[in-house]
Amino acid sequence: MPDVPTTAATEHPVTLTEAKAHLRVEHDSENAYISTLIAAATDEAERWTRRQFVTATWDEYLDAFPDTILVKHPPLQSVTEIKYVDTEGVPQTLADTLYTVDAHSFKGRIVPAFGLSWPSVRSVVNAVQLTYKAGYGDDAADVPAAIREAILLRVGGFYLNHEDVVIGTIATELPLASRCLLRPFRVVEAA
Repeated sequence: MPDVPTTAATEHPVTLTEAKAHLRVEHDSENAYISTLIAAATDEAERWTRRQFVTATWDEYLDAFPDTILVKHPPLQSVTEIKYVDTEGVPQTLADTLYTVDAHSFKGRIVPAFGLSWPSVRSVVNAVQLTYKAGYGDDAADVPAAIREAILLRVGGFYLNHEDVVIGTIATELPLASRCLLRPFRVVEAA
């Protein structure tokens, strides 16, 4: 099952007005196009960092409970619910008093409450469903400035270069300043 938010963010980290100011565009004829570039740059940055920028709700599925659940799309704000299929095949909802949420860690983690362990689950695919809210906040202004600037840089690159290849010039790869801005936020998967 692909990772998709069950409730998407209601806005992007960068507004159309901010992007137009960055691009020095004063007319409205390209508003729809620039809005598409903002969406594309945001999506690219979220996928590269493996983070959710503006608040969204996610469902994640696991085949069993690991010792520690590390959410795939931090920063973790809160856990809405944890459901699982017990050994008898009956769907259950885990009481929130039975686990502890650490929303302060870099990735966000959930562990059993002190002195407890996770319940046993039936050996089936997607036996555990985690529903949680992630993001820096509900508003674009809640997103760190470096992330917002990286998105603006990508919007600028997309806007100025409408194609992947530039013909009639010397080909030179430029270091992506946007990646430098995003690198401290990137969640790297453990090997």
